[in-house]
Formats: sequence, structure tokens, C-alpha cells
Amino acid sequence: MKLKHFILFASILFIASCQKEVVSDKKEILSFKFLAADNDGLTEDITGIITGNEIEITVNGLTNIKSLVASFITTGISVKVGTAEQISSITANDYSTPIVYKVTAGDGSKQEYTVSVFSQKLTYTIDKVLVNPYSRSALSAEITISANLPFTVHTTVLGLDGPGSDISFRNDSLKNEHQVPVYGLYFSADYKTSGWAGNKVVVTLKGENTMSYSDTLTVETMAKPGWFPKLATTGSVMNDGALFSFLYNKWGHGNQISAMISDRYGKFRGFWYIENEEDNLFPLTFLKNGNIIYSVPERNIIYETDFLGKIINSWKLPVEFLGSHHEICEIPSGSKEGNFLITVSQKDVRAPGDPYNRLFVEDHIIELDRKTGQLLTTWNLRESLQVGRSIMPTYARNMILNTLEFDWCHNNGIAYDPTDNTIILSTFHHGFAKVDWGNNLKWILAPHGGWGVNGRGESLDKYLLKAVDQQGIQYSDSIQLGYKSITGFEWPWVNHSPSVRNEQGNLVLTCMINGASKNFKTMPFFEQSSWGAEYQINEAEMTVKQGWTYGREKGASLFSVTAGQASRLKEGNYLLTFGSIGSAFLGAFYTGGDERGVVVEVENGNQPVWQMTAHETERADWRIFRTQKFTFPDK
Repeated sequence: MKLKHFILFASILFIASCQKEVVSDKKEILSFKFLAADNDGLTEDITGIITGNEIEITVNGLTNIKSLVASFITTGISVKVGTAEQISSITANDYSTPIVYKVTAGDGSKQEYTVSVFSQKLTYTIDKVLVNPYSRSALSAEITISANLPFTVHTTVLGLDGPGSDISFRNDSLKNEHQVPVYGLYFSADYKTSGWAGNKVVVTLKGENTMSYSDTLTVETMAKPGWFPKLATTGSVMNDGALFSFLYNKWGHGNQISAMISDRYGKFRGFWYIENEEDNLFPLTFLKNGNIIYSVPERNIIYETDFLGKIINSWKLPVEFLGSHHEICEIPSGSKEGNFLITVSQKDVRAPGDPYNRLFVEDHIIELDRKTGQLLTTWNLRESLQVGRSIMPTYARNMILNTLEFDWCHNNGIAYDPTDNTIILSTFHHGFAKVDWGNNLKWILAPHGGWGVNGRGESLDKYLLKAVDQQGIQYSDSIQLGYKSITGFEWPWVNHSPSVRNEQGNLVLTCMINGASKNFKTMPFFEQSSWGAEYQINEAEMTVKQGWTYGREKGASLFSVTAGQASRLKEGNYLLTFGSIGSAFLGAFYTGGDERGVVVEVENGNQPVWQMTAHETERADWRIFRTQKFTFPDK
């Protein structure tokens, strides 16, 4: 028996010796301290803060940090600084600059930790948190922080859709007090039923000779208005790294026009409004400097604000004009750079011979000097265009909309062409027209039917661009006149949002075509389709070709009776807004009452990659007028 036991025991030892030895891959530093017992200059133990692979530790008031001994706990088998082996509570190092601890695991793998030692301690207070500090930008806040030492601050609004939905901005100025702007908050009540704990804002402070300090604040915002639409997104997120669309929203509910911001995940991250519902924001857009400009038509004033809503500048419009409506265009370059082109109505001027004695509206453009507020230039479109022309037979739109106003052209957009210092205007009844600074016509992009003379008595036929195919051959008269359409070319029928660029000597105009009254139909909404379009204009030959289009084939699903935008993004994609689908403007007659707006980004010409639909939640005649991609200020 003893022999058997011996053989069994020997076999077990032999098998164990043949098994591969298991080695550890652990290589963390679990704690890092300077103990008073190890360092003569310290009166108390000091514990470092470990964040990822960074270790920060403050030895407040200790001036000599060139020979400090660290006490640490590690899961590795060895620790080195450079080539010097580190032994806890024994090895001294010079910490006047950050040093790297290299931890080696049993399997030979390594991990580095950067240790930074600071001689000063930052003590700070969060003095106040003001939500919507200027009563204009509801989902924003301003946090006041003060400290004993000058510090910088880095702020992050934590998003609900992972790091890609976070919003971060920073101020690297060393100051003892900061007013920290906070953008991109959520409506607080929106997601609490799903366990969301509210808006979380992380502020990280750092002095010149201090470690970093972080605080997480909970910020409560207003409840979402009941009339706000419900957002739904499909596809991936928006391209180009832009996190937000800027959406004009809401017409006819409490007589207020306001604006909403939604992120690329289809969640509200901003709400622009004025507390008095009798005052509207319209139009509203971004300036080159990142600020926001908008008109309050009831006050006849234009405001420039920062993103918190703080007023930076304001301009009073000339008394002979009523408040701006569709467009404020900042001149981007040239001798007039920074000045504003504004669509306005002339005050108290009635249409001569009109049986309704109506006031002329929305048929003037003015140039305002940005620095002085002085009126520089006036374009009276009754002089350059034809008052008696309408793409809708019997002027049905004008008579139905308002018997007190004669909206004969409905100027709804402006673009500036830097190549020849001219402007391109968009009108409901006339298509697009280009004029110079003297209000002289250069060309008209519109179907040829119905033209006569302008207010100066000029025949307008000579200004009409001729439609040609891709080989430069003119289309037939029926197509030129606009009584017939073909697949290869479509005239603008109720148009919005002109923008221009130059390509190979041709002017390319991008726009939205709503499609109402196509081919001069007596029933203006009989054919239901809207589309984004580009026109390639050869100004020397006075011809126009059809370029890119998107949306015609979608039919009624994207039929936006009014409003909307098509714009070319810098990466070559397009952003389209079909902003008034099923609007109460026409009631439920055409689209079953599902009032909605659709914003879609397409790439490679016509491939949708992202779409957001804004569905009605409470019946109100709202629409998405325009959209813009942008990112919140990062400083």
C-alpha cells in the first residue's frame, strides 16, 4: 500500500510540474500618498487622486518638492521611474515637473501613470446658477464660480446619448471669478419617467499651480411647451460632426414665433423665445462671429445677442419701413462686409387702383450699415419687377390671405453674389431675380409666361433666362413658357432660401421649390410635390440648366405648401427642410391632418443618411421655416 501511495503522490507532482505557470497581467497603482512619517516637510499625510492614468496630489504650502518620498500600493511586480526602481516609502524623486511611473505586471506587460504634484490648493465656491439668464434662451444657464486663486474652467453638459451627445466648452483665461455659459440643456421634465436624474453639468477647475477639481451640478430647466412637436429620427446621425439643427418653429399659437434647437439624436437642446407672446422672433439666423441676429417686428428693432441671449448690439429700422420679415442677410465680403440686407415692408403705401385699397407689403429690401445703423440703400421691387404678375390665376392667394394687404411678390429670401457685388432675391410670384445696387435687373429665373413690363416701363422678356438641356440645346416654347414640365428641367414654382456659389465660371443657385401652382394650374395644389434644386446659370449666354434635385419623386409625403430650405453643406451633402407638410394653413384637406416638418440630409446627390420628423402634438399652424447646421460655442 505504501508503494501505491508513493506512486500516486509522485504522479501528482509530475503532472503539476508539467502545467504551465499562471502569471498575472495586473499592473495598477491602487493608491498614492506622501506620508508625514516619510517626508520631513509634511505635518500630515496627503493622498493623491487617481483618474485613469493620471495621479494628482497637492502639497499645499510646501515649497521644496524636489525630494519627496511616495508611499504606493500596486498590483504589479515592479515600479520604475526611468531606470530607477521605486520602493514604496523609500525612494525619493524630484516632483518639480510631472514624472512617469511605469508599472510592470508578472506577464511583462506595462502601464504608465503620470504623477503631477502641485504646491497650491484651489478652494472655490459655486456662487449662483442662473437658468435662462436673459429670458431669451430657455435651455441655457450661467454659472458663477469664484476661488482663492486664478483658475481656468472646462464645462461639459452630459448628453443622454453617450459621449457623442455631450457638449463641452472651455475658458482658458486665468481669473478668480468666472461666469460660465452653459448651452444645450434638456427640458428637465422630458425624461424623468425613464429614470433620468436631470441635467448634469460637470465643471472642472484648474489653477496655474494646482490640481484639477471637478464638480457635477444638477440644473433644472423649464417644462417643454405643450405645443412643441414630437421629434423622431431615422438613419445615422448627421454628418460633418455638427451636433445641432436650428429650426424655426411655430406660427399662430398665442401669436408667437419662436425657435427650437434639436440635436442629431432628435432631442431638444434649445428654445429661443421672448417672454411676451405679442413679440415674435422673425427672422432669426447666425452671424459669422457666432452670435445670433433676429428681428422683433413689433418693435421695429433688430438684435444681436450671444448664445445666452445677452444683447450685444441693436439697430432701429428706419421709420418709413415696417419690421423685417423673412430675411436678414449679412454681407460676407467686399467693401460692404458685415452690413445687413433686410426684407421689409414700406409703411402706409396702398396699391393704386386696387378695389380693396390694400397696403403694399413685403416688396422692399434695405441695406443697413452695421456700425452706424444708417440706411444706405433701398430696393423698391415695384420698380424692378412686375406688380401685375402672379403664378396663381386670378391672384387667388393675395385675395384669400388678407384683404388688407397686397402681397404681390412676397419677397422671402436674399442671397449675396460676391463675384459681381449683386443680390439675388426670391419671390413667391416671380421666381428668382438678380439686381445690382441700383435696383437694375440682371436676369430673371422663372417660367416665361405672364411677363410684361416692370414699374419703370421696361419689357422684362429680355431678362428671362432660357432653359437648356445638358448639351446646351433650348427646350421647346411650351417648356420655356412654363405650361409643360419634363424630367430634365423644372422651373421654380413658389421658391425659398436662395444661396449661390461659383463653379467653373457658372453661377450655381441652390434653393427649395415648394411646387404650388405648378404650370400655372388653376387649382394651385393639385399636383403635390416639393423638392430641393440647383440651377446652373451661364450669365454671359443668359441660359440655365437643371442641376441637382431631390424630393420630386417623393410626392405628397414631402409636399410642403410653404416654408422650407435646401442648402449645400461644405462637405458636398445637402440639408433639406420640408417645413409645412399638412399645415393648418390648408387644413386637413390635402394630407389627412398630420401636420409635420421633415428635415433630411442627403449625400452622393440623393442618398438620405439622416432624417428628422417633427410631428404635431397640439393643433397649431406651425412650420419649420429654415434649418442651419451649427455647433455651440466651445469657449
